[in-house]
Amino acid sequence: MQVHHDMNAPLSHYYLFTGHNSYLTGNQLSSKSSVDPIIKALKRGVRYHVVITFEDHLSSHLQAKVAKMVTKTFGDMLYCPKSDYLLEFPSPGSLKKRVLISTKPPEYRNSRHGRNNKQKQDQDHSEDEKNSGNKAPDNKWLADAVKVRRLSLSEQELENAAKTHGTDIVRFTQKNFLRVYPKGTRLNSSNYNPMLGWMHGAQMVAFNMQVRPLFGICCCRGRSDKNFNFQGDLS
Repeated sequence: MQVHHDMNAPLSHYYLFTGHNSYLTGNQLSSKSSVDPIIKALKRGVRYHVVITFEDHLSSHLQAKVAKMVTKTFGDMLYCPKSDYLLEFPSPGSLKKRVLISTKPPEYRNSRHGRNNKQKQDQDHSEDEKNSGNKAPDNKWLADAVKVRRLSLSEQELENAAKTHGTDIVRFTQKNFLRVYPKGTRLNSSNYNPMLGWMHGAQMVAFNMQVRPLFGICCCRGRSDKNFNFQGDLS
C-alpha cells in the first residue's frame, strides 16, 4: 500500500486500528480463544507496526518471565525504548515492521500474600470496572510535564469524564495516548459509538470484532483512510 501522509510525527499524532480481546471467537464470556482472528487482522493490513496490549495481573517475578518469553519470540522485531521516560512517542516511520508491547509497569508486592504496593504506578487502568464506579479520577488528565504515558478507559468512563473534563482530555491526547475499550457489560461483543473517543483525540478506540466484525472494520478503515492510521493494535 502506498503511504500518502507523513509518517514521521510522534505516534500519538495518529489513530490506530484497534481491536478488543482480539483472540476471542465469539462472546466475551464463554467463547473460545484462537489465533485465527489475530491472523485475519494481520492479513487485513494491521502490520505497519503492531501494538500488543497485555492485560496482566502477574507478580513482578512472573512478569519478568513473560518479558523473557516475549523477547525470545519477537527478537529484533521487538521495540525496546532506550529509556523508561520518553519525551515523546516514536514515529510510525521508525516503527515499521516492529512489535510494541503495551502493558502495566511491574507491580511490586508488599507481602507474601500478593497484596499490591499502594505506591505502585497507576499508568494503566484495569479493565475491571467493578471497583472504578465508571468514573475516571480527575488527576488522570494531568499530563506529566516530562514523560509521555498511555491511559486506558472504558467507554462509560470516557463518557462520564468528557462531561466535565472534555478540554483536559483533548489536552492530554495531544501528547499522550488514550485507549478506549468496550464496557464490561457488552458480553455479546456488541460495540459503542466511537465518535466520542475520536472527537477527544483518543488514538486507540478499541472495537469488539468477534460477532459483527464488519462494523469495527468499516469504522476503522473509514477513519484510517489514506494512511491516517496505517498501524494496528491487537489487544
